[in-house]
Amino acid sequence: RTPGENDWSAFARLTVVIFCRSVALTSLLAFLPLYCIERYGITEAFSSVLISFLCICGAVMTILGGWVTDRVGLVRACRLGYLTMAPSFALIILAPSVWWIFPVLLLASFALNGTYAAFVVLGQYYLGRNVGLASGVTLGLSASLGGIFTPLIGMAADAWGLSAVMDILVGIGVLCAVAAFSLPQPRASADAA
Repeated sequence: RTPGENDWSAFARLTVVIFCRSVALTSLLAFLPLYCIERYGITEAFSSVLISFLCICGAVMTILGGWVTDRVGLVRACRLGYLTMAPSFALIILAPSVWWIFPVLLLASFALNGTYAAFVVLGQYYLGRNVGLASGVTLGLSASLGGIFTPLIGMAADAWGLSAVMDILVGIGVLCAVAAFSLPQPRASADAA
């Protein structure tokens, strides 16, 4: 590819990744406290500790993910991160007590936040002629799509229970990993940057 060329097919696949990541993150923030209250009988105050821990992990994993991306490359960082998404949600389902959730949230945080820098930069490489558009779409969609589609997951929770939400998140994690493994490498010089 020549510099400045747009690869709309690759960007469309990246958009699927961003969609899955956004819905998963927003849904986890919305439903994890309710799930743990229902399943483990914890208090509302303790459930807020879980969310605070997830947010702190998110900040740390964003920095760690940038470091990992610099070492393994953009596409590999996305694949590595999103490969851990479905297993982390499955481990939440399998956790025998609420205390097991905390280390699992480290893994989930890496999937949801450690890949942030990689997918934003990939978007800019895939839309080399429209870097501003790519930045707006990747940053904007990653923040907004989850809020738009999470109510549908809430409807599923109302219909089938909160455990169904976790099952849906595992499925979203699988879809995200499949989409991440379909991402092509950007130009060699771009991936090395």
